[in-house]
Amino acid sequence: MRYNFDNESVKILIVDDNQAQAKLMAIAIEKAGIDCEMEVAHDGPSSVEKLSASDYSAVVLDYNLPGMNGLEVLEELKQKHIDASVIMVTGEGSEEIAVEAMKRGAYDYVIKRPGYLEIVPKALQKAIEKGNLARKLARSELRYQTLMEMASDAIFVEESETGNLLEVNAEAEELTRRSREELLSITSLELYEENDRQKIRKLYEKVMKKGNGSLTDIRMVRKNGKAVMVDVSASVVDFLDKKVIQSIVRDVTEKKKMEQQLLLSQRRLQSAFNGITDILTVVDNDLNIVIANKELAQKCDCTPDELIGRKCYQVIFNRDKPCEDCPTRETFDSSKRHFIEKERGEVIYYIWSYPMAGLDGTPEYVVEHIKDVTEQRYLEQRLIQSEKLATIGLLSSGIAHELRNPLNVIESARYYLEESLPGNKELLAKIDMIKRNIHRASGIINNLLEFSRRSDHDREEVDIRKLVESTVALLDKELSLRKIELEVDIPETPKIVCNLDSLKQVFLNIIINAVQAMPDGGRLQIRSKMPYDRSFFDVDFLDTGFGIPKENLSHVFSPFFTTKEVGEGTGLGLYISHSILKREGGDILVQSEEGVGSTFTVRLPVDSRRKL
Repeated sequence: MRYNFDNESVKILIVDDNQAQAKLMAIAIEKAGIDCEMEVAHDGPSSVEKLSASDYSAVVLDYNLPGMNGLEVLEELKQKHIDASVIMVTGEGSEEIAVEAMKRGAYDYVIKRPGYLEIVPKALQKAIEKGNLARKLARSELRYQTLMEMASDAIFVEESETGNLLEVNAEAEELTRRSREELLSITSLELYEENDRQKIRKLYEKVMKKGNGSLTDIRMVRKNGKAVMVDVSASVVDFLDKKVIQSIVRDVTEKKKMEQQLLLSQRRLQSAFNGITDILTVVDNDLNIVIANKELAQKCDCTPDELIGRKCYQVIFNRDKPCEDCPTRETFDSSKRHFIEKERGEVIYYIWSYPMAGLDGTPEYVVEHIKDVTEQRYLEQRLIQSEKLATIGLLSSGIAHELRNPLNVIESARYYLEESLPGNKELLAKIDMIKRNIHRASGIINNLLEFSRRSDHDREEVDIRKLVESTVALLDKELSLRKIELEVDIPETPKIVCNLDSLKQVFLNIIINAVQAMPDGGRLQIRSKMPYDRSFFDVDFLDTGFGIPKENLSHVFSPFFTTKEVGEGTGLGLYISHSILKREGGDILVQSEEGVGSTFTVRLPVDSRRKL
């Protein structure tokens, strides 16, 4: 049988001054089947020199040697930290020498008696095996210690039964702010906050059953009483021939701070997103939503988190595939901002896409800004219509002025005919009819010109009754055609000082609205009263029209709000009236019941010295 000792390279040094004895020993070792390389030294100094120069697994050392004896060689090897296993061989059976040899590190002691050449190889074999194991253990421990000391995390080794710490590394000392001696005098549980110790106990129970386990966000207490947040990973390992628990503890304080900063940044970003009333999303390269604001979530009747991971075209446009003219796709491809206008049914959208660059400079995500501009477009159209009507009004004023000339010619001709035909009653009756209609047309033109005339004064004293009558006269024909009964009840009014042109516009807007609210006829009452606060004077306009729905009452003074058909109103009349009266220090109030009628009350300031 041959022994190769786990493929370890074995070298044996035979030290004997008797060459014949040395040769016999070599033969005996080879015969025993020990696979090794053998060398011979014949004195003490040369043996020490050989052992210092090369690694030997074992030494067969004779006691009686020239230069120094076997004990002296052992002492020299001890001083030089040479760890070869030594079998001391001597012809003297001295117990003192044997004891001294063992003290100085000899593995065994063999007396040269008959048969000793069979004993030495057996002792040598055991010595080599033990030496190999000792060296492996030493190397293993060295590697373990090196790993512990090089580890960037704290390592704690403890007894599984008692929890007493058996070993720690330098990072453990740094983390706990305790010395190695202090740590080895306590249990591991003492390192953790009392509220977390039960979690640690359960972790150790799990580790002893399954071999490993971990915990996150555990508070470890330093020597100064300050707690630090740590993650703990534990496992069962072999240490000094027994099972122990090894815990790797990582300080995650900075990690937690970064997580908090990241969370804060995310919340700030989400708050900024939610503060925008347009639709705002961040999407990835596959058009999956990464972030969505509250506006989009409300439209989808869900929370922003529920939109994450869904396709933007599905959520926003209810499509099963991407839009053909997708600006987001363009931005991913070109790394540039893009804009499109998109119609979806009756809704018009403005869509902007902005790149969010990653570390390599290319778009990692794209921000989509989607604005519903349907109402804006509608208001633009209404404003254009309003400007057209204003232009028509200006033209009407010019036409009315020009009509005066032919009316004057007709009136002159009528007067000449009347003077030329004094006795013809039939013709004079016809001429009188012409006269009345000329005066009526002239009155209409005067009213129109008077109404369109800008006042020469910013503020002046206004006769409310006269202003109402002149305004109604402009609409006399319309009232008659629509069979609207008019009743004006305005007695003597107090002194009202305001801008005449502005008040004309207010009264005309209200009366026109009342007339349009009674297409099949009705009754319009204009009356005045002094409210309990005598610093104001009220003019009420009551109609029996179709009234205003309750849900629209709060919007009647909003710009461009109207329930009329396109072309019949701009939605600006009441808004302008409200603005004018507020500027004048007054107000306009409304009461209405659908199907019954409406009452608009113009409240005017009486005090002429009121500063507005």
